[in-house]
Amino acid sequence: MLRDIEVVVVGPEDARTFAAYFAEHSLPFIGLPDRNASVLKLYGQEVNPLFVGPDAGRC
Repeated sequence: MLRDIEVVVVGPEDARTFAAYFAEHSLPFIGLPDRNASVLKLYGQEVNPLFVGPDAGRC
């Protein structure tokens, strides 16, 4: 059974970072930057920052 659905990605990044990531990867989803994690907290989602790259070990 097919249904009309929308995927919304909520993330703790700022709007500029979020938009750049979505544009760079051509993501077909709706992106909602949630810098203060207020929407994430409404839905009981934990926010655990993930650090990758050369500075990851310094966190």
